[in-house]
Amino acid sequence: ETDAWMELVLPPAQELVDRERKVDRERKFPDSTPHSPAAEVARTFFALCEGMGIPPDHPKLIKTEMLAYAQRARRLACYSQNVLQELQGVTASDTLKEAAERVKGHCLDAINWGLGRDHPDMQKALAVSYMLIAEAVRQTALNKLGTKRTKIGEAEAAAQEVEALQQEARTFGCPANHEIMGAIGGLILRLREEEGTRKRQVNAEKRKAQQ
Repeated sequence: ETDAWMELVLPPAQELVDRERKVDRERKFPDSTPHSPAAEVARTFFALCEGMGIPPDHPKLIKTEMLAYAQRARRLACYSQNVLQELQGVTASDTLKEAAERVKGHCLDAINWGLGRDHPDMQKALAVSYMLIAEAVRQTALNKLGTKRTKIGEAEAAAQEVEALQQEARTFGCPANHEIMGAIGGLILRLREEEGTRKRQVNAEKRKAQQ
């Protein structure tokens, strides 16, 4: 009887997931949403069977649950990659930061939904959010470097501002050893070198004026 019930559950769930994946493959921009109606249905089937007393270790019940998580994770990962692709060449820090927060928000939604943080597709999506938040800071640093300054302290103030944003990115979750974070550190150093150069110039002018 248990097997008979599962035959009414797993095949329809698999069919819905297969159909959703087929539609995604045929779209120009597949998986433009991190949500998956097919995964929702599969998980609902799983919950119903569990409530009916189907043994939790039944292979087809386990497969139904795994199917739901796999499709939810796949949609999330593809969505995040699409966001990254759409932002290729974008240099506006605010736009990049907003995208990072949006992607991470969907990741947290998926975790609350039941998807594990250590799922490979979850890790891919989180990596996109970290890349975007780090790039937002890098673009800010580049803008600071391109700004003309004439007073002592301005470059140091800019360096401190970028440093604070770098720390925010770390708090967001971006690893300190991320490649872009390393590049940001180099830009902060250049700002401080600019500050040092300006101080030396001003001091040299003062000494010359006193002669």
